[in-house]
Amino acid sequence: MNYETESNNQKALLLEMEGEGRKLLEDNHNLREKVGTVQTVPVEFSGFTPKGLLKFYIKDEPNPEAFHLIHPEDWGVSDSPLEVGKMYEYNFVIGVRRVSSPEDGGYVISLRLPRTK
Repeated sequence: MNYETESNNQKALLLEMEGEGRKLLEDNHNLREKVGTVQTVPVEFSGFTPKGLLKFYIKDEPNPEAFHLIHPEDWGVSDSPLEVGKMYEYNFVIGVRRVSSPEDGGYVISLRLPRTK
């Protein structure tokens, strides 16, 4: 998969979720209008999840629950190891994901990278 495919997938997913009546629950960085586009986003690496995913926050994120998870193989920056607390700028597809709680009936913004596997 490449950035163009992931961008198209995210645009389609947004239309699908809005067609289901889902509402955007939070957009602290005003990214809703950029869903489906590739943007350079400053993120802070905060460590690994128990399942080994990379955990990032968008710079100046006020909500501690608004983190973004990336598969390590998709990150692709291997010149140096990631450092907890360090800021990185990376090209992400601005995407969306469903909130798993059915009573919320919403979605949130998600930083996406094309899957490498």
